[in-house]
Amino acid sequence: MVVKQVLKKMKLHQVHVELGVAEVENPLNDQQLNKLSKKFLKLGFEILDNQKEKLIEEIKNLFVKKLQEDKIEEHFSVKTYLSSSINKDYSYLSRLFSETERMTIEHYFILLKLEKVKELISYGEHTLNEIAWRLGYSSVQHLSTQFKKVVGISTTTFKNNLTIKRKAIDQVAGNK
Repeated sequence: MVVKQVLKKMKLHQVHVELGVAEVENPLNDQQLNKLSKKFLKLGFEILDNQKEKLIEEIKNLFVKKLQEDKIEEHFSVKTYLSSSINKDYSYLSRLFSETERMTIEHYFILLKLEKVKELISYGEHTLNEIAWRLGYSSVQHLSTQFKKVVGISTTTFKNNLTIKRKAIDQVAGNK
């Protein structure tokens, strides 16, 4: 919504706007691009002009969209999902992501899932069993073990102390 408003104020006709992507009708000149970039930076956004950066953002956005679905299948394959969604060789995507973000794609997805776990626990609307099922964990034990290992506290400790801060998706390690 914010991106649409900025484009409208700058009288740039938008063709398509969605998470991480904005397409305008006509190419921007350097002055327009510079002005738009400054406006976006003030709002906490940045324009990506590097193809590799765009690809990394596309990977991150696909994961965010996946986490918004009602359920992630238990045997969800990051490799299959990304390869089919982006239509590029997974080994290339994996190498690029690791070099750029200094962690594997799989670890990044785990970090995102655990932030989603924290969010769902905080809402208090679902049991841990329901959360594990929704996020594709094979069991509550698997979820709890991973949570403790990565977050450093148990799910119960987190639930009983909701003053522990969650991270916004764009603040998960690896995001810039």
